Amino acid sequence: MASGFPDWLRASALLGQHAGDYVVVAVTDAGQLYALLQGETVEGDIETVRLDDEGRISAFVIDSVDAWGRMLSIGNAELAVRLGATSRHDRRGLVRDFCTFETGFSSVFIADDGAGSSVALSPSLVCSGGYSAELKLRAAVGGFAQVWLSRAPLALTRLGFEFAFHITGNDVYIESHLTPYTGTRFVFGAIRYDVTAKTLSYRGSDNEYHVFADNLLVSYLYDRWSYLKFVMDPATEKYVRCIFSGAEYDLSAYDVWSGNSGLASVIDAFARADNREAVAKSVWFDDLILTSAEPI
Repeated sequence: MASGFPDWLRASALLGQHAGDYVVVAVTDAGQLYALLQGETVEGDIETVRLDDEGRISAFVIDSVDAWGRMLSIGNAELAVRLGATSRHDRRGLVRDFCTFETGFSSVFIADDGAGSSVALSPSLVCSGGYSAELKLRAAVGGFAQVWLSRAPLALTRLGFEFAFHITGNDVYIESHLTPYTGTRFVFGAIRYDVTAKTLSYRGSDNEYHVFADNLLVSYLYDRWSYLKFVMDPATEKYVRCIFSGAEYDLSAYDVWSGNSGLASVIDAFARADNREAVAKSVWFDDLILTSAEPI
């Protein structure tokens, strides 16, 4: 096809095909190229690649590491990778914070009973990423360790806290705690899984635990993880729901423990393991996720 330029001037024209005809690809006044990116859907149709409200490309990232095992630096897209599939996490709320221990304990706090229990990074049992938190409980009833997120305050919408855990035996409590401080009030919600009794309990307005589900089994196999999430409403000072290993429980009739507090506004969310026998053991935690704006 003739370019329309003299023979002594070499030039190239980019052409695209539209409805069977070739057309010159458009450029802006600044000489920048216009392009329309398209992708093929599962049904085989060609569709334009979606953009968000800021004009950025929306894409699915398949792998979190390259062929050599190096972590990819992919910005906001990395969040979707770390959270995994929707079948594994309840993502109805807005994800405000999460921890997969990829950067160690740099974004969380760790604590133990000070009498022999401890918390360490573990590459041997991992739910997401390359590490989990191994809580090493001393051989004593009451031995405990915990990891928690402590974050700046969010608007007092319904809050959720979720994490994955792995156990290797009985006689241990797995506890999920979520406490927003408003500057004048504290609202304390907590769910406990009793591995031996196979029960779930909520911590009520009397600061005591009350069973709301029983006969709940979890696997001890080396690669099996269980999931615990609960949602509370600080405005009404009530629970909303609990999700445990795929089953959902309505807790909207139950009050959380609350009271007056002059502490600065902050949100504390932590996962804790308590030993119930004089035998040392480990519990692994991973995928700590804090959410807000949870639906009813």
